[in-house]
Amino acid sequence: MKLSVLGSSNKIIDLNERRLYRDLSFGVSNQEDINVHSLHFDKAYILQGEILLSLGRYNEAIKAFNLALEINPMSSSAYSSLAFIYDMKNSSKEALFFNQKAFEVFEHSGEDRVFLLSLYDQKMSILSKENMVEEMKKTIFSAQQNLSQVDFDYIVDCYKDYFSIDSSRKLYAI
Repeated sequence: MKLSVLGSSNKIIDLNERRLYRDLSFGVSNQEDINVHSLHFDKAYILQGEILLSLGRYNEAIKAFNLALEINPMSSSAYSSLAFIYDMKNSSKEALFFNQKAFEVFEHSGEDRVFLLSLYDQKMSILSKENMVEEMKKTIFSAQQNLSQVDFDYIVDCYKDYFSIDSSRKLYAI
C-alpha cells in the first residue's frame, strides 16, 4: 500500500513538472508573466529556473532563482545555478560572487558532498577561464582539505594543466 502511495506521489510531481515545463515553454510570453505561476516554495522556483535555463531564457531563469533565494536564502543550489548562468554570460565577477555564496551556505543547505565537488569544479572552471592561477591554487588547497581523496584527484586531473604534483602530493602552480 505504501509503495502505491509513493508511486502516485511521484506521478503527481512528474505531472506538475511537465505542466510547468509546458506552460513555460509555450504559455509564458514575457518576463512579467513568470509571476503568474506564483509558486510557494523555493524548490519550485529552482525547478522553474532550471526549466527556463534549459530553454535558454537566462534572464527569466535568474529571476526564478532570485525568487527561490527570497524564500530560502540558504539555497546553495540556487546560488550555484546563478553562478552557472553568469559564467555562461561571460560575467566572471558575478559568477564568482554567486559561487562563493553557494560555498558559504553549503553546510546549511542540506546538499550532499557530491554537490561540494561540483562547487569546486565550477569555481575552478571560472577561475581557469580568467587565468587566475593564484586563486586556483588557493581553491585547490581548500579542495584538498574538504573533499575526499577520490574527488580531489578528479579536480586535480581536470585542471592538471595549471598544476604539478610532486611525489609527496604537494601541489605547485605552473
